[in-house]
This record gives sequence, structure tokens and C-alpha cells, in this order.
Amino acid sequence: MTKFVTRLSMFVLIGVLATSAAFAKTIKKEVTFADAIDVNGTLVKAGTYDVVFDDQTNELTIVRGRKVIARAPAQLEASDRDHSGYVTRDGEGDSGRPTLLSVTLKGGKQATLANNTNGNSAQ
Repeated sequence: MTKFVTRLSMFVLIGVLATSAAFAKTIKKEVTFADAIDVNGTLVKAGTYDVVFDDQTNELTIVRGRKVIARAPAQLEASDRDHSGYVTRDGEGDSGRPTLLSVTLKGGKQATLANNTNGNSAQ
């Protein structure tokens, strides 16, 4: 009887994990940053990265290969921009680096980083 309950518990646990993974939606896009930028306090050097937005955690992640470079809280919004790219704000403070404000994703969506104001530089 104990063996049966253990197996049943494992099947239920596997089912719950598989269901939560099926409902998670991520949007992935390749973005090339022309200059080094600041993302939530982390320096992201110029180059090509995968930008991933997870709607379950409301988090934007910048990845190169399998290495996570930066994470930032963000929200998904409809975008009226026709081209792909990103928006930055001119650097402030000691670093002087531009700060990432938003990234245009697939399907007319835009991931806007939390706690940022509108930018003045579009790439």
C-alpha cells in the first residue's frame, strides 16, 4: 500500500510540474546592442544577445549562449513600432552608460523594464 501511495504521489507531482511548464510563455528574440548599456545595474557589452521575456515571472533576461548576462523586472506591452530594436535613456551618474528601457519583441510586443522613465534614444 505504501508503495502505491508513493508512486501515485510521484505521478501527481510530475503532472503538476509538467502543467506549470506548459503554461509558462516566453518570447525570445536576438538583439544586437551597438554600445555597452546598463541593464538593472549590470553592464552589458556591445554585441549580439538573446533577449527572453518570461510572462510568468515578468522578467527580461539577456543571455549569451547559456550564460545569463543580466535580469530585470519588466512588463509586456503592445508596441506601435514597426521595426525591431531597443530604447535607451542617456547615461546618468558615475557610469555615464545608456540605460536599457525597453526591447521590441516579436508579434508587436514590447518588454518595458520596470522603474524606468521614457527614453530619448531609439536604436
